[in-house]
Amino acid sequence: MIEQPEPFVVSADWIVPVESEPIPNGFVVIARGTILYVGNDLPPEFLALKLFRLTGHAILPGLVNSHCHLEFSDLPEPIPAGDSFPDWIRRLLTHRKSKGDDSEQIAISRCAAIKCGIRESYEAGVRWIVDMTTQPWDPDWIESCVKEIHASLPQSYAPKNPIAIQPCIEFLDLSKNQFELSVSFAEKQANAPESDQIGRIGYAPHAPYTASRNVTKLCAEQSLAQSRLVTMHLAESVDEMEWLRDRGGAFLDLLGPFISPDYFSTLGQVSEHVQLLKQAWRATVAHGNYLSNSDLYDLASHSENMAVVHCPRTHRHFGHRHGARLQYSLAERIASGVRHFIGTDSRASNPDLNLWSEVKLVRTNHPSVSSLEILKMITTDAAEFLGISDRYGFIRPGQPSTLTAIKFSEDCLSLNSTVDAERVYDALLASNTVSAPLEMVIANGERWIWPVSLRSSSP
Repeated sequence: MIEQPEPFVVSADWIVPVESEPIPNGFVVIARGTILYVGNDLPPEFLALKLFRLTGHAILPGLVNSHCHLEFSDLPEPIPAGDSFPDWIRRLLTHRKSKGDDSEQIAISRCAAIKCGIRESYEAGVRWIVDMTTQPWDPDWIESCVKEIHASLPQSYAPKNPIAIQPCIEFLDLSKNQFELSVSFAEKQANAPESDQIGRIGYAPHAPYTASRNVTKLCAEQSLAQSRLVTMHLAESVDEMEWLRDRGGAFLDLLGPFISPDYFSTLGQVSEHVQLLKQAWRATVAHGNYLSNSDLYDLASHSENMAVVHCPRTHRHFGHRHGARLQYSLAERIASGVRHFIGTDSRASNPDLNLWSEVKLVRTNHPSVSSLEILKMITTDAAEFLGISDRYGFIRPGQPSTLTAIKFSEDCLSLNSTVDAERVYDALLASNTVSAPLEMVIANGERWIWPVSLRSSSP
């Protein structure tokens, strides 16, 4: 007979549900990976349970990374931006080719990179990743990695599925063969049984220079019919915008050798792809750095099913300029009604996959955007939009205990019940706060990176 883990209680300086006011010195009761209770007073029936007091910490809903490319997680450092975006893409393709010509070896290398990215994300407190997925790819890689993470944790404190991945299958049609391969692969994965480790498969027409209007239309139609997420890189670089406008610039040398004879007849402008994505069940625009005012108006008008995913450190890596300034116009976009989430993109343009580092950069770059608004982008709002709010993004009884702990900086340890909520949110996003899975903080094992003061004995 398998012994079931005993229920236990975690108390922290702040429990931050995000959907409601922060709870000072609050309690979360967990049993077998499920939340039983959340509140500021511990009910009598839980008083005898083992209690872990996390001093100098807050507990947040598990973090949601809305845009990532896990396949590049083997890169030790970002690929230099180069002289143009196509120049960077060329270097990225060279990295892919460096894995060899043998399909088995490529698959082994890809599997290792994806698993590395999942582990890195998990250790930063991420619980859900929307991943842009290309061939080769196997769902067994994801399931085995999540199970390995779970097996490595103290079973008394670990949620059953500590992290989950939502693959979005990339579609390309630079050639007919590429398109047919994309469709075949997507159909195979979409028809496979779903699991707790893998979210509902989504579709990803790659970008307007590699996926035609026909591809975006197909993906949007399938998204609506099957309630699947569709995501697309749009208006990412000035080179992309020049190519779509003039059929020239740096993209010409990159794409010229690969495009089919009818390529230009089906090439769509950014605005055309936005119009098609409006028909989807849920659609996200990755990056969207150079969206026009009319495109932003469409996104704002359809915020119930459309959003932009901003990747702050990738934006910084490429040095994107917006008129006379470097900063992304996040505050203005939010004020106009455009829904935004946050992603890490990949290690090809980012030093790591730590989503918490992304949100702290947003706080620094966009001081007029409230800290609560930023927190919603990686918890409650993202989870509701993606249709996973029954499992992720909230701290509610009945949900899995996939929660994230935040260690405050030293000057925030004196926060108490008289502190207003906005100050708590601001303190969370201070530059030297750190994020991690709640169960790793509780375990306080050798892998952990900061000391935790426990009221009870260490597990």
